[in-house]
Formats: sequence, structure tokens, C-alpha cells
Amino acid sequence: MLIRDAIEDDAQQISDLLIDSARVFFADDFSKAGMALFIDDCAPTTLQERIRAGDRYYVAIVDDVIAGVCAIRRGNYLYSLFTDAEFHRRGVARKLWERALRDIRECGYEEVTVKASNYAVPAYERLGFVCTGPREEEKGIVSNPMRYRLPVK
Repeated sequence: MLIRDAIEDDAQQISDLLIDSARVFFADDFSKAGMALFIDDCAPTTLQERIRAGDRYYVAIVDDVIAGVCAIRRGNYLYSLFTDAEFHRRGVARKLWERALRDIRECGYEEVTVKASNYAVPAYERLGFVCTGPREEEKGIVSNPMRYRLPVK
């Protein structure tokens, strides 16, 4: 498995992975409007703009396929951590998280936040995140606020 920075040319594959995963794992938790917003947010052109603007996107490559993606926005906000269903339980998300965490640590942040889908909460807990409040719904998108505190060196 290779973990590398995403490039603009990865945007279509990343978009497909995000949308396919959402449809399988948490679309039922979102309203139709919420799912439409999520899909719009995953458009390849939007992803390309974010990569150009400096948001950190990492991809995991397995057998020449993007098996997972991780995105960090605003320095320490974990915006996305998705693994293609075919690659679940194979360490892809953990490897992506470790790479992102290294960069976050180097920037001096003490914590990372995420708004996790109901489906993803157990996976984030295995990575060391804790819930910081009740489930939220905004514009039809359901999420759970979580935080990871970086260990003090």
C-alpha cells in the first residue's frame, strides 16, 4: 500500500469513492437534500479546487487503485476519511490517518476534530477519537462531533 498526497488528477476517483461509500454506509441517515449537498460537495471540480487551495488530501493506493482517501481542512479538521468497501478492515484508514496525523503534529496542533457519520463513529473510536457532544443534524446531514487529542511529546 502506498500513501501519497492527492493530485488534481485523482479528483474523479476520489469523488467516486466518497459518493459510493456514502450511498452504501450512511445515505439512509441523511435527508434527500442532505445527500444532495454531500454529493455536490464531492464533485471532482470542488475537490480539485480544494487541492489547489492547499487542503491536504491523501490517497491510499492498492493495486493501482485508490483504496482510501483522507482530507484535512483548516489545519486540524479531519474532513474526510473513507475507505472503499472492498478494502475495509485492511488498515487503509489507519495508514491514511497516521500520515495525516504526522503532518498535523508537525504544524503544532494539539487536537483534531471531525464530524463523523453514525457508521464511522466506531472506526474513529478505534483511532482514539472521543465523542464531544450529541449527534447533530444540519441541512439534512447527520454527524457526531468527535475530537482526538495529540499525545504530548
